Amino acid sequence: MFMLALEYSASVFVAAVGVLQVAATYNGLKGMSFFNGKIYGYFFGFIAIIAPLAALFTWNLRNATGIIEGPEQFFCFVLAFAVALVFTFTVSSLIMGKELSGNTPEHNGLEALKEVTFFQALRYWFGHRK
Repeated sequence: MFMLALEYSASVFVAAVGVLQVAATYNGLKGMSFFNGKIYGYFFGFIAIIAPLAALFTWNLRNATGIIEGPEQFFCFVLAFAVALVFTFTVSSLIMGKELSGNTPEHNGLEALKEVTFFQALRYWFGHRK
């Protein structure tokens, strides 16, 4: 049963990273994107969404006893999405940090990610908050 939950969580994680990349690319959130070019962001995002969805749609063909109870499925989904969010913020900050360094966010919240990375925005917010 643990392997099924792990497979489900991995599928949700990859799909969530793909959705976050498509959303970041569409909304111009450079500080949350892994790529400079929009075409690369969309391509990566759609591949990262399609592959896990194919795995989830063929779940019962591959797993004869592929049942994950509702509460366990909810926990796996929420945990996988939270890890995908932290992963996206961390990797995008590492990749885009040098390119977006020196920028000052003119907006608050998610709008700041158009100009700076997540960790740069946090540093700016905590540094200028008094």
